[in-house]
Amino acid sequence: MEPTQELTAEKAGDGRRRERASENVIDAVAAARDVDPLELEPLYSVVDPDALFRQSGESSAAVTLHFTMEGCEVVVHNDGEVLVVPPLELEDGPAAVVVQD
Repeated sequence: MEPTQELTAEKAGDGRRRERASENVIDAVAAARDVDPLELEPLYSVVDPDALFRQSGESSAAVTLHFTMEGCEVVVHNDGEVLVVPPLELEDGPAAVVVQD
């Protein structure tokens, strides 16, 4: 494989990891709120999607990213785990949603 092809494949892999990190958060928040993911506010309005990508990197240190989305507390671990705790007013909803990548 030529160097330019390797670089292109690496960028494609980075793009897919970035999408997967964002999708995991969106899906977990939608599940916690019991709504369709398309009904949520845009992810970029509450957190930089690139920060999610960097968070889901290959660091050996335990690092977490905390933010609030749609009233839910969201915690993203660098191992790919996403924890979403819905707001208290959603008593009939799930206690928490965990997505493991």
